[in-house]
Amino acid sequence: MTTAIPALRPIEAMTFDQRKLARICDERAEGAEAFLTEVLTEIEMLIRTARHQCDDRRGLSRSCRRIVELTDTIGMETMHRAAASVMDCLAAHDARALPACHARLMRLGDPRAPRAWASGPSRRPDGAA
Repeated sequence: MTTAIPALRPIEAMTFDQRKLARICDERAEGAEAFLTEVLTEIEMLIRTARHQCDDRRGLSRSCRRIVELTDTIGMETMHRAAASVMDCLAAHDARALPACHARLMRLGDPRAPRAWASGPSRRPDGAA
C-alpha cells in the first residue's frame, strides 16, 4: 500500500513596521511612492539573484546583507528576519538549516504568493526563524 504525503506549503504574511513607513511618507512626501518602488524593485532583484546562489556562499551572503539593509530601511520586518536567518546559517556553516532558511526567503520573496506582500498589522510570529 502506498500512502501519499502532502507537500507542506507554508503561508506567511509579510509584516511591516508601520512607523517606518509613516516616517518615509512624512519625510519624502510625494517622493515616497517612487522611493518605496525603487527599494522594493531592488529587493525583488536581489531575491531573484539569491535564488541561484545557494552554492555560492559569498554571493548569497552579499545578496542577503543588502536585503537586510534595504528591508531595515523600509521596515519590511518578515523579509528582514528571513534574510538575516540565511546570513546566520552562512556564518555558522549550518548546512542543515541553510536550505530551509533559503527556501523561506524565496517564498517570502515571491510577491505572487497569497498574502505575501500585504501590509497587514505587524506582529512577530512565535518561533519564526
